[in-house]
Amino acid sequence: MFPYQSAVGILRWFSRTTHPQILNAVNQCAQHNVSPNNTHVIAAKRIFRYLQGTKAKGLTFRRGDGTLTLKAFCDADFGGEPEGNDQPMRSTTGLLVYLHGVGPLYWKSQLQTVTATSTKESEYYSAGACARVLVGFRQLCHSLGFTQDSSEIQSDNQPALYSLKTKLSHSKSRHIKIQFHYVKDLIRDGEVHFKYCPTEDMVADLFTKALPASHFERLTNILYDQL
Repeated sequence: MFPYQSAVGILRWFSRTTHPQILNAVNQCAQHNVSPNNTHVIAAKRIFRYLQGTKAKGLTFRRGDGTLTLKAFCDADFGGEPEGNDQPMRSTTGLLVYLHGVGPLYWKSQLQTVTATSTKESEYYSAGACARVLVGFRQLCHSLGFTQDSSEIQSDNQPALYSLKTKLSHSKSRHIKIQFHYVKDLIRDGEVHFKYCPTEDMVADLFTKALPASHFERLTNILYDQL
């Protein structure tokens, strides 16, 4: 019998250390650890074959020039969770934090804890999650003596960016207001600022859903080359 749980454990280690681009696929496999079927085993083996074919590709970290600047990407896959679990359709948050000139520090792919009712709302949750992580790294850099200017977060959702720069439109949902005002406060205080990133260059998309092979390879190259 194929040792499915052990295999997924190994894949999770790779996804957390040297191959961030497989994180979403590994998370999908991990959701079936209790009772995997043949489809899940085939999926896990396919990830191993991908790793075998990309042994020469992995994260590298360079010596910085003394100026350590944080930068992040955030994205969300609206309602992308499969319906087969009979639960409300939840979106997936994907985020990536870079230390400019050194390399990627942190990446995450996680189902949102509440059910978003629109793409913009799911992007708010993603922006809030990314901002919280980035603030933590900003505090770490400050404690090490590396003062940060306003940190850039890139998103590919124009309506969400517009609202963050203006007002909360007409939403009356309390949980989205909390996310919105948290990020707005960070923007007001100069902690972070948001910038539009075209979807074809949104590297955090790797962590939200399965992608066509060509787009997956393009974003993977951006992931490893982004400094």
